[in-house]
Amino acid sequence: MPDVAIIGAGLAGLSAAVTLANKGLKVHLFESSQKAGGRASAFPFNLTSPLNNSQKEYQLDNGQHIMMGCYHETLSLLKEISALDKIIVQDKMEVKVVGPDQKSYILKSGFLPYPLNLFQALMGFDFLTFGQKISALKFVYGLKSLDVETLRDITVKDWLEKSGQTGPLFTGLWEILCVGTLNTSPDKASASIFAKILKIVFLGGKENSKIVVPGVNLSSLFVEPSIKFIRSKGGDIKFSTPVNLIKSSESSSFELFSRDQSLGRFSDVILAVPHHALKKITGIEQHLPAIANTELDYSSITTFHLFLKKIQSWIIFWL
Repeated sequence: MPDVAIIGAGLAGLSAAVTLANKGLKVHLFESSQKAGGRASAFPFNLTSPLNNSQKEYQLDNGQHIMMGCYHETLSLLKEISALDKIIVQDKMEVKVVGPDQKSYILKSGFLPYPLNLFQALMGFDFLTFGQKISALKFVYGLKSLDVETLRDITVKDWLEKSGQTGPLFTGLWEILCVGTLNTSPDKASASIFAKILKIVFLGGKENSKIVVPGVNLSSLFVEPSIKFIRSKGGDIKFSTPVNLIKSSESSSFELFSRDQSLGRFSDVILAVPHHALKKITGIEQHLPAIANTELDYSSITTFHLFLKKIQSWIIFWL
């Protein structure tokens, strides 16, 4: 049975480990921090009640992770680790949007068969004028014949501007979908990838347009079930173990080191770490020569935690 090393136990590393372990490979996960999950995990927080000074511990997510039914691979992972019962799926798309004018607007799919129900949603979205709604419908209809490869070298913002999807159409509809599905602003996100998502949402079946949210904290949803699954298949995970050196041998195996201590030899290595962490691994340039001259930007996730007595609907805020 081949031994595979995976550097990084964020969601990418965990999903790679689950997939390979399920195929019968022996996986070894190495994580530099004290816990897995990366940007998709939770941390403990003690909140003191102003009424009686009592304290209660909460598990707070370190990032917002709203999903949609078109997240096929993510949902497949949750199925593999027996965590599908930990998510909440809308019966049909319904979102309350609070605009800059502090008024609420409802984007809600209608009673007609898919995809006409989504067209109903656009026509009933009163944040937009009638003309803007028609423009959005024409844009969606054009997705049918769109070759997404023609958008490979432009951003979502450039594509939307060329397509006339500006003003409230941009800020009140497409920007929300872009940030929500890609976790990236339209001026940086790939138009090609976003177009693929829109084609799936609007043309791929009614299940794809449904909004999906975690019913538990992210560690309980992704991390803990993944670790349990990996270990049940004979894999192992080492925390507080940063990999800082990689050596390859003539037998095509790789030896990994952490703080000058050998972690062993492995037939294959998967690098599931951010670009800036990857460049810190001595010896990586032998396998990825371009890494030394490559720079990638990344952005932080800013999260606001609101404690509410009751959540009555799905709300998106402009900030």
